[in-house]
Order: sequence, then C-alpha cells, then structure tokens
Amino acid sequence: MAGGGAAPELHFPFNAPGPETWTALLSRTQPRADHTAIGYPNGDVLLAGGTSMVASATTSVEMFHPTALTFPALRQPDTFETKAQLKVARAGHAAALVPDGRAVVFGGRDASGSVLGSIEAYDYSLDRWTLLPATLAVPRTNAHAILLGDGTVLVLGGRDASGNPVGLAEVFEPSSGTVSSSGTLGVPRVDEDVSFNGFVIVAGGTDAGGKPLSSIEVYDPVSRTFRAGGSLQVPRAGLALAFSVDTPDLIATGGNDSTGTRGDLEAIDLTTLLPAPVAGFTQLDTPRSFHRASGLDDTSVLLTGGEQGQLVLDASGLYFLIVPAPQGFNALNATVRPTIVPHMNRARTKHTATVLPDGRVLVVGGIDGRGVAIAGGEVFVAPAEVIFTSTPQVFSVPGPQGTFR
Repeated sequence: MAGGGAAPELHFPFNAPGPETWTALLSRTQPRADHTAIGYPNGDVLLAGGTSMVASATTSVEMFHPTALTFPALRQPDTFETKAQLKVARAGHAAALVPDGRAVVFGGRDASGSVLGSIEAYDYSLDRWTLLPATLAVPRTNAHAILLGDGTVLVLGGRDASGNPVGLAEVFEPSSGTVSSSGTLGVPRVDEDVSFNGFVIVAGGTDAGGKPLSSIEVYDPVSRTFRAGGSLQVPRAGLALAFSVDTPDLIATGGNDSTGTRGDLEAIDLTTLLPAPVAGFTQLDTPRSFHRASGLDDTSVLLTGGEQGQLVLDASGLYFLIVPAPQGFNALNATVRPTIVPHMNRARTKHTATVLPDGRVLVVGGIDGRGVAIAGGEVFVAPAEVIFTSTPQVFSVPGPQGTFR
C-alpha cells in the first residue's frame, strides 16, 4: 500500500497465530503525526492531536479498541472510534495518564505554529476535554511528560517559542490542578530521550548549539532536582531508550552523532549510571534515529521506523538480551541476538508505538518519505519466544545523599 490514506494493518509474525503477512484492519484512522498515544489498563489507546494532511495541528481524537488475539479468521477486528475533540488544536504536545483516570496533555504548538503552555484533561467516562486554568510557566513543544510515583507529572525538555531548549522542569499536581517549577536541567537539550523506573533518566540529545550530547542527567522526585549521572559511550541525538522489564539496565539505541546516524546500541547500568558495554553483537539491523523502542518482556526490545539521514525507514528489528543462567543479568555477561522481522508496511517517523496489555505493539501514524502524515496503523505480534510481562522491577540509583526510588 502507498500514500497517506492507507488503512491500519495487523502483522502475525513467526509462531503467533495466523500467517506471516500484513492484514489490513477494517477500521481506519485519521492522518496524524507528532501526536500522542496514551494506553489505558483495559487496552484502549487514546490518540490525540498531531499534524494532519491538511493542517499543521489538529483537534482530532480517536480511541483504539483492541480485541482478544485469536486466529485471524475468527477474530473480531480492532476498531478506531472518533472521540470528543481537543479544545485547542495541538501537535508536538506531551501527555500522561494520571491516577484518577484522566489523560492530560501539555503544551505543543497550535495550527498557526505558536508554542502553547495550555493544559487539557480528558474524562474517559464522559468523553469530554476540559481546558484547565493552570498553564506551563514556559510554553514548550516536543517536551516529555512523565508520571512519577507520587501521582504527579513531570514536564521537562522541549523547545520554547524561540526554538531554544527549555531547561526548566515543571510538575503538574492532578488533585489540585496546579503547576510548579521543579528544578533545571544542567544542560538544556532537545532530541533527548527519557526513561522512568522510580527515577527519571534524561540521556543524549543536542544542546542549544546543536552539538550531540552523551551526558546523562537524573531527576530526583524527592528533592525535585537534577544531577549529573555519567554519560553514554558516544553522543546520541534522536536516540531511543528501552527499559528491559526485569533487568537493571537501560538500552540506548541509535541516534545521530557528529558524523551521521549510528547503527549500534549500548547499555546503561541503572545501579551505577555507568555505561555497561554489551558483549557480542551490538549492531542494529539498520542505523536509525528518531525511531521508537519498545521493551516487550524481560529481555527483548522492538525498534520501529525512524530516519537515516533524509531516508524515512520501514525497517523494524527485534533484539534479545541473552543472559547466561544462573548468573542473572549483567550487561558484561550478556550478548545480544538480533531477530529478523519483516519490515513495516509503511516507512514512518514521528509515529507512536504503544505496548498493549496482551503484548502486541500498536504503531500509529507518522510521517512518510514524502513528508505526508500517515492515516494507517500497524500491530506487531511478538514471536512465541517472547514471554510478555507488564510488571517491571524497580531498581534504586545511587545519589549524593543515598538512594531514592
């Protein structure tokens, strides 16, 4: 299939039920890229805003409803349902699901390209968006929103109205609807990636001068401050981080350095925040940046799409961390086994990838090689050797005053 009007598709690889083919779903989605996807515990996924084929920002919202994974001839189709529109058209915004069940979106840019500081909340049961009175102190686009252990949301990074990296982090309190300042990055950066597992890791990106970074910063939810946290082995801008669910390591994949797009991966030991070189195979199937990385189970990571220079990729790759028993996980005694998986049906970047409760990965929208927003999605079904689990182990990280979670 080609063009922005392609229908969503379903992929049955390897030992999963059904043939190794892409199967078009009966339901279609609106074209969108640079949008957000918020997963609910029941498997529904809220797709909000983004750029469309006709507008630089849209108010369009849809809900993906998955069905049980059965043999394709017997399964009912997954569906996309149109939902209430955002109050403000926005793309490049950040989003988080808060403990009271609301989906909250922060900032972004509107249809005129103006950078936003406004915040909206979505009520699932009422299908209603509410524009909240509170706003971000620094309007920003392409930021991160991370749900912290105490139920608050950390909003960090992004670009301000002048296009500069934002150093100030802010915390949204769902119960009161208020926003407060919460520390400043040591090095303001964009095109970084962020991971949370009891503490917030900010890795790579580019600084205000466009220089790719290798530095790591750690946000302490208790003191609400950032501190330096070691560095990657190499600079990576537009990298993707994946947390292996049952291991104390964070996997950093791809990205751009000063010479071009990287085709390798490395591990960060979260107990020391030091690089942990992975023995054996560390090359990606395809050098890539601005892709998505999804941790599927305790040792496997799925990479989807992204860019290689001016080329938009349809390649996907599945990587297993092989751990010698009974030693337990240690990046120094682990090797990486790549598994060849068919390419996605559509090349895409600026898409979303959401791991569903049944272990499938929903990929929606993005920009294709022509710069056109994609109207289709795809669902990846992992091979039988992937044993999906949704309960991560939480590890502590050493800090200047002990440890925190």
